[in-house]
Amino acid sequence: MIDQGLTQPGVTGYSREDVQNLFKQGRVAMVISAPFLSKQIKKDAPNLKYGIDPIPMGTTHATYAVTDSIVMFKNSKVKKSAWKFLDYLFTKEPRVEFSTTEGFLPTTKAEATDPAFNDPDTKAFVALLPTARFAPTVTGWEDTAKAVTDAMQSIYLGKAKPADALNAAATQANKSLGH
Repeated sequence: MIDQGLTQPGVTGYSREDVQNLFKQGRVAMVISAPFLSKQIKKDAPNLKYGIDPIPMGTTHATYAVTDSIVMFKNSKVKKSAWKFLDYLFTKEPRVEFSTTEGFLPTTKAEATDPAFNDPDTKAFVALLPTARFAPTVTGWEDTAKAVTDAMQSIYLGKAKPADALNAAATQANKSLGH
């Protein structure tokens, strides 16, 4: 598609934000994103007509998910207060407020029952949660993901043969992950 001029110029160099902005401007037909984009569209491009569907699947349906982690250090001097805060933070009302404000999906079953998640756009994403596969939370994952992304871009641009690019990405991934 790139060679035939069917994409935006320089498409492989775009960031997620670049692509989402082009989508909101009606300049690209499809984008793979997350619930927060729906919230942005309602604010930035309220007249944009769009729909939300799962990514077409092969034999196994899955959706990519990421997580943000909240940590408490083992040697913390305020553990009791931190636990109290976390207990509060993960009760329904604060979770609903946080998730809806940020355009995130519910993180607890109790939160998911709140009417705030009945918006059709949000419901489309919530329906994908049972098949979510989360990005690993291990040291080296970001470098591994970048190696694969760079390899795929070099393949798409015809700068590398698939086997060569993917073997190089595998080598980098193994190095990043300490294997």
